[in-house]
Amino acid sequence: LWVGKYEVTQQQYAAVAGRNPSHFAQKDTSAYPVDAVSHRQAVAFCERANMLTDGEFRLPTEAEWEYAYRAGTRTTWYNGDDETKVEAIAQFGENNRRQPAKNGSRTPNAFGLYDMAGNVWEWCQDYYSESFYTNGTTDPVNASAGTNNKRVRRGGSWNYHASTLLTYARASDFEHRGNNHFGFRIVKQ
Repeated sequence: LWVGKYEVTQQQYAAVAGRNPSHFAQKDTSAYPVDAVSHRQAVAFCERANMLTDGEFRLPTEAEWEYAYRAGTRTTWYNGDDETKVEAIAQFGENNRRQPAKNGSRTPNAFGLYDMAGNVWEWCQDYYSESFYTNGTTDPVNASAGTNNKRVRRGGSWNYHASTLLTYARASDFEHRGNNHFGFRIVKQ
């Protein structure tokens, strides 16, 4: 599995989708993550990118995303358990509250992946269920919409607290909803 080193940028999104939906349109669109993207738009981006490149791009499953975030660690954040060191790896509410930062402006994890914590929430492939991960399945994928039709997002963002950056923190939203702190990262098999 290949995991994007950075979150998809505004420039990449515009090149594939034909427009930049970002609330924070930057002068250097190649340096900043796309924001204000719904789950549906992220999936459409992957489908269009596949048509343009003959690739196999998609959103990561929630289990793949967490594996990529952890990068072999078992700690609270991928750089340890000390909350005072979270600022080294993430743009988040306590050190930002203005807008997403440039991709790669903080320390990467052991796999060389940047911004797995903070910057923008990252959509995952899975539908959200509070109890899904309690079933003990290895590498699960929740493909059932259930009753809420919400999708998983992980990693926290520039305007959320450090508690949303935890390796195991989960959130969700409706798949049609985009927000100025929702973005994504792609994977390829």
